[in-house]
Amino acid sequence: MRSSGKKSNLANLPKKSQPSSGNLINPMDLENRLNVFRQMIDDEIRSIPLAEKIPLFYDPIQYVNRLSGKKIRPLLAILSGLASGGKLENLLPPAAAVELLHNFSLVHDDIMDQDDVRRGNPTVHIKWDEGTAILTGDGLLGLAYRKLLATPNVTDLRIARLFTDAMIEICEGQALDKSFEERSRISESEYLLMIQKKTATLIQLSAQIGGIVGEADDHQVAALADFGFNLGMAFQIQDDLLDIVADEEKLGKRVGSDLEMHKKTIITIRLSQKTGH
Repeated sequence: MRSSGKKSNLANLPKKSQPSSGNLINPMDLENRLNVFRQMIDDEIRSIPLAEKIPLFYDPIQYVNRLSGKKIRPLLAILSGLASGGKLENLLPPAAAVELLHNFSLVHDDIMDQDDVRRGNPTVHIKWDEGTAILTGDGLLGLAYRKLLATPNVTDLRIARLFTDAMIEICEGQALDKSFEERSRISESEYLLMIQKKTATLIQLSAQIGGIVGEADDHQVAALADFGFNLGMAFQIQDDLLDIVADEEKLGKRVGSDLEMHKKTIITIRLSQKTGH
C-alpha cells in the first residue's frame, strides 16, 4: 500500500511459501503461504511461557490454543501489515494477540450458548467445567494483552485503544445476542448492530492493527478498517447460514444450535417477516 521504498517481505518467507513465477500467485501457492503464516502464528502463541505448577489454569489454555482454527483474524493482521510495508517479525505479536482475544470470546460464547463442540473437539466447559472455562477465557484475555505489549511500536496508543475498545464491543455484542433470545422479534438494524459488535469489530481490528504496525498512513488504515468491517459483517451472515445448512463434521461445531437457543439471525428475521410471526 505504501510507496515508501520498503522492500518486499517475500524474502522473509520460507521458499515453499513464495510465488512460483512473477507476481502471480496461484491458489496452491497462496494456500501454502497462508499455511506458513498459520504455523508462525501457532509458534508465536505457544512461545508464551506458562507456569506448569497451576495445571487447572494453564492446561485448558493450552488445550484451546492447540485447537487450531482457520485463523482468519491473525492472517488478516499479517496480510494487512505486509501490504502496508511492515516486517513479518513485527506483525506476529499483534497477530497472536487478536487470535488470543478471539479465543477468549469463543470460550465464553460456548458457555453462554451451551455449545459442547468447538473446532471438532469438546468445549472447555464440557471437558472441564463452567468455572474453569470462565477462568480460561479470562486467562486468554490476559495473554492477549501480554502479546499485544510485545508489539514493537506498541507505544502508538492507537493500538492499545483499538484493542481495548474491540474487547468491550465484543462483550456488548454478546450481551445484545443474549438479550435477543428473550424477544420474539427484532429488526434487521438491531441484528446488524449486534453482529457488528460481536464479530465485525474484531475482524476490523485485525486489519487496522496490521496497517498501524506496518506504518500505513491514516488514509490507508481507514481503508483497511472499512475492508475489515465489511468482511466481518459478511462473515457473520454466512456463519448464521452455515448453522442451518452446513455439514456438522466440516463445520467443527453443532449445527442448528442457533435455532435451539432462539438466536436471532438474518435468516430467522427474514422468515418472520414473510410469515408474519
